[in-house]
Amino acid sequence: MSAWPVPGPRPAAVQLPPDTVIAGMGRRVGAWILDGLVFGFAFSIVALVVVISTGAVGFNSTALDQLRDSTSLSPFEDVTAPLLTVKMGALWIVVAMWILANLAYFAGEWMLWEGTLGQRMLGLRVIDLETGHRMQPVACIARWLLLSGVATIISMVFAVQFLDQLTTMPTNQWLGSPSGSTSAFAGTAALSSLVSWGSLLWQIILLVTAGTHFAKQGLHDRLVGSVVIRHDPQQAAWNAYQAATYAAAGGWGAPGYPPQAYPQAGYPPQAHPQAGYPPQAGYPPQAGYPVQPSYPPQPYPPQPGYPPQPGYPPAFPAQAVPPIAGPVPTPEPPPAGDQPPTAPGA
Repeated sequence: MSAWPVPGPRPAAVQLPPDTVIAGMGRRVGAWILDGLVFGFAFSIVALVVVISTGAVGFNSTALDQLRDSTSLSPFEDVTAPLLTVKMGALWIVVAMWILANLAYFAGEWMLWEGTLGQRMLGLRVIDLETGHRMQPVACIARWLLLSGVATIISMVFAVQFLDQLTTMPTNQWLGSPSGSTSAFAGTAALSSLVSWGSLLWQIILLVTAGTHFAKQGLHDRLVGSVVIRHDPQQAAWNAYQAATYAAAGGWGAPGYPPQAYPQAGYPPQAHPQAGYPPQAGYPPQAGYPVQPSYPPQPYPPQPGYPPQPGYPPAFPAQAVPPIAGPVPTPEPPPAGDQPPTAPGA
């Protein structure tokens, strides 16, 4: 029964650095969560402290006095002054710094270390698909914009406009009664919801397109030419072995197949024989490697150019003819009638 290679998952038709494989979606989602925790909490808290300490956003003292003197069951029902004060210039500066910090965290770390903090914690790297090295600055910025940058910028613009709207709106119109709150922020709430749902839908599209692609490239990766990889020598060696097996058996015939750069560092196993080890039967001897005497056994009779083995072919001794027992009989002359006629004149 002949061996038949069982096809595995179709490998990525891309050229990867040695000892690396395409990163799975589990690690990528985990890195995205870690980056959200680091930037979403740490940097947001820092930005909030800066906003309050610089006075970019503050509370209106008149509104606070009205709130303190209110006797209504609803504490904000008697507050007619705007609750917040905003310095738009300072607020825009803080927002711009926050956006730049977001850009530096993602695109900057891709440029410098080929991965964000969360990605490096899980052993992931973001590289250029064509060169196999870190991406260029323009590609990093474009990837950030496609991944989350556009949604971040639009969300921050809406946040500033929302705060600016609060500086001119009586507090009891948006905190005093539910009906007043609904009517006052109907337009802003609708636009904010549209941005939020659009951002969520885009993230789902990126997740689905990356998970279903053979190289795990989402739309943002395909547009900028990036790919996410991880260091795994054993898996890379196994992928290379599978690729070589499939290619020898006909493979898929896909362009760029096999994907790995051959040979990988330390893989495939070094050609035997090792120094001091006789060549394996059926394996061509290495250049400069002497063939061991009488090894491997040659089929008999000896092949042309191969010295016969000592003692081969075996010398066959001459067979002895046994003597005939008794006297050797003398042949009798033929009868007279059988004599040939004598020529005339004889």
